[in-house]
Amino acid sequence: MLEHIELSLLLLSFAFLLQTIEYFYLLKKISFFFNSEKNIKITLTARLILILVIPILLLHFSFLLPFALATLIIIQFYFFNSFNGPFNGGSDYISTLLLLGHFIMSAFLMNLKVIHFVSLYIAIQTVLSYFLPGIYKLLNQSWRTGLALNNIALSPNFSIPINLKTILTKPILSKIICKSIVLLEVFFPLLLFILPKWPLIIGLIIFHFINFLIFGLNRFIFAWIAAYPFLFWFKDFVLSQYN
Repeated sequence: MLEHIELSLLLLSFAFLLQTIEYFYLLKKISFFFNSEKNIKITLTARLILILVIPILLLHFSFLLPFALATLIIIQFYFFNSFNGPFNGGSDYISTLLLLGHFIMSAFLMNLKVIHFVSLYIAIQTVLSYFLPGIYKLLNQSWRTGLALNNIALSPNFSIPINLKTILTKPILSKIICKSIVLLEVFFPLLLFILPKWPLIIGLIIFHFINFLIFGLNRFIFAWIAAYPFLFWFKDFVLSQYN
């Protein structure tokens, strides 16, 4: 396997491990979506075992990897069906995209054209996952004026830490943060190519951590990190065409 694929799969396994632990923690709250608590316990246990063996399969038994990933896909869609959609929005979409991509690449391990196409597709979808929300925010007046986060901080629908709420309700600071988020997302395709790898990764982690603090989107950080190897593979691929 190519290095970026192996790294992404290991990061995705870690993201799924955290998600599975969260499901176990929320077992009582989510069991009513399933036929019984026993059903979800069995499903989560199977998911946990598969996640833990993926690194072993990757290193020593790669021919079994498609079967493990196919089973994880079935479990993922079983969850979607039970929850009538994704449990955690965008993070479930990006992690499912990665899971499907890794399944296809593991099934066609010797076909470099397939691996190349899937890697490109995942990378482009990851770029768009930042760029398109940025365009939406740019067209939204509350984001352009810097009032969006101020309004969110004052909303009773979000449990925002008091210190962060104090910052977001200050008009000047709210405008700076709003415009910084819009600029990051809109210019993300350009930033990918002009910024060094680690400053960009650190910036994106901070961005997702702020989202976690404001919106409670705890899964987003690790789900998107699992896609970053494809981003930097894509960057190297594009730059290599001009060298």
